[in-house]
Amino acid sequence: MTMNSKKMACSWGIGLIVGLYTTFILQEFWNWFVATSFHLPEVSYWTMYGIQLLFSLLLSPEGQEAANAHRWKLAFLTLDACVPEEKRQMMAETLKDYEGTMWMDIGFRIFGRVAGNTLTLVLGWSIRTFLQ
Repeated sequence: MTMNSKKMACSWGIGLIVGLYTTFILQEFWNWFVATSFHLPEVSYWTMYGIQLLFSLLLSPEGQEAANAHRWKLAFLTLDACVPEEKRQMMAETLKDYEGTMWMDIGFRIFGRVAGNTLTLVLGWSIRTFLQ
C-alpha cells in the first residue's frame, strides 16, 4: 500500500468517524427540539444515520463534481503547456512540497468540522437545559 493510499484510507476512516459523530449530534437535536416541539417520536441513532445518508444522496452534487474535475484537468493541461522546459523540474519539486500541505489542510478542515459540531452540541445542550 502506497503512502498516498494509506493517507486516503486514513482520511476516509476519519471522515466516517466525523460523520458518525455528526449523526449523534443530529439525533440529539432532533430528540431535544423537534420531537418535543412538534410532539413527534424520538429517533434512534441508526434511524438518524439513515436519514443523514438519504439527504446526502439527495443533495449530492455528483454531476457538479464531475464538471469541476474536468475543469481542473483542463486547467492543469493548460498550465503544463505554459511551463517552459527549463522550469519543469523546479515546478515538479514545488508541487511535491505543496502536496504535503494538502494533507495538513484536510486535517484542519476535519478538525474545524469536529470543533464546530462540538460547539453546536454544547450550545444546543445549553439551550435545552435553559428551556427545561
